[in-house]
Amino acid sequence: MLAIRPLEPGDVERVQELASDPAIGATSLVPSPFPADGAAVFVARSGAQRAAGTDFVFALVAEPGLVGVAALHGVGAPPGSAELGYWVGRPFWGRGFASAGAGEVVRWGFATLGLARITSHCLARNTASARVLRRLGFRETGRVANTHPKWSPDETVVHFELLRRTWSGAPPDSR
Repeated sequence: MLAIRPLEPGDVERVQELASDPAIGATSLVPSPFPADGAAVFVARSGAQRAAGTDFVFALVAEPGLVGVAALHGVGAPPGSAELGYWVGRPFWGRGFASAGAGEVVRWGFATLGLARITSHCLARNTASARVLRRLGFRETGRVANTHPKWSPDETVVHFELLRRTWSGAPPDSR
């Protein structure tokens, strides 16, 4: 069973521990190497962004505690939309936490924020993330050469979107 809740100051130590794993930064926008104060800065910034209504960052919580993070970024830019991002600590990979957590954040975004559209993206080589998005009902909208300085321009980024009007609302299939 997984629950989501707003990220809070008490999460700093656990976020620091999990996000410091180079495997997390290898395919996400989490900095790698993760700075010594990375979690403290991230948690503080996420609180300020939540207060401003621009980003909503959630702790993914299951037994034994925080297992990852999922967020809606850029809320309302463009109007009615946001971008989904998520990561799960390596000890918890392959257990359905990414699908369950991202699915709960999508549900929250459509129900609470009234979003009409949620987008996401991943590197083409991150097949696990693409599988999560497809399970949630996202459809691929395009593939482009990477422009983010973190990765080589030879990398391909896959873009996805999910529209509220086509979203099933069903929990994701964890297979």
